[in-house]
Amino acid sequence: ALARVAHVGALAEFDKMRGEAKQRLEQVDIQSITFAAPMVFFKPDIGVVELRRSGGDFITLDTFLMRSMQDVTATEEAWALLERDTANHEKLRKLEEILLEKSVNHLFDKDIVPRLPGCHQFFKPALKMAARTAVTEFVPFWTG
Repeated sequence: ALARVAHVGALAEFDKMRGEAKQRLEQVDIQSITFAAPMVFFKPDIGVVELRRSGGDFITLDTFLMRSMQDVTATEEAWALLERDTANHEKLRKLEEILLEKSVNHLFDKDIVPRLPGCHQFFKPALKMAARTAVTEFVPFWTG
């Protein structure tokens, strides 16, 4: 897991570099290979994390709703008119693209860890199945 975190960190440091230092390292090909590492990104519903400009700041819908003195419908209509933060969205898209091309995570069929924290559709049923299997193994008369 730390290899993928280090990969993202190295990309961030390289992005901050300027001038001669950046030129010297441009030929370095940053890659990572991991085995059953957890997911690097957790991408919740876009409504939770999307940023829009309100005044001088970029804020989330929750913050906008808390600051608003209007009813929810009027606030959501006002939210729809605010400028979207496309710069950060584009940075994340580029990072995902680089990781898809330059990072490999080998995983096994039913392993839960690589799907943490963001793939609850997989790990919640898997954990339930594992718990049920453990209970029936250690408490054979249980029929739940």
